[in-house]
Amino acid sequence: MFYFDYGNYRIFGSSPEALLVIKENKAQIHPIAGTFRRTGNDIKDTEIAKQLIKDPKENAEHVMLVDLARNDLSRNTRNVRVVNFKEIQFYSHVIHLVSMVEGELDVN
Repeated sequence: MFYFDYGNYRIFGSSPEALLVIKENKAQIHPIAGTFRRTGNDIKDTEIAKQLIKDPKENAEHVMLVDLARNDLSRNTRNVRVVNFKEIQFYSHVIHLVSMVEGELDVN
């Protein structure tokens, strides 16, 4: 979540993206890039999701963020791998491409 108070106006919002998740001995980053607006019609949304997965611009952005996540995790973990790549996730108003990048934390 974020909140900025500029006196004469305020901005607030949130993102479904967790910057870092640590479970047991693993660190995970879930890059979200690639977004299309939902229509409110499940059949149309399924078609839009198919377009999203093929869109060159959205895919290029997503691949870049996955590479950044791999690089970030490789600094402090070992055995970094992409567990899920370009999974389509439906939210209330948008459709996102989401991946999961994971690395093993040192026990010490």
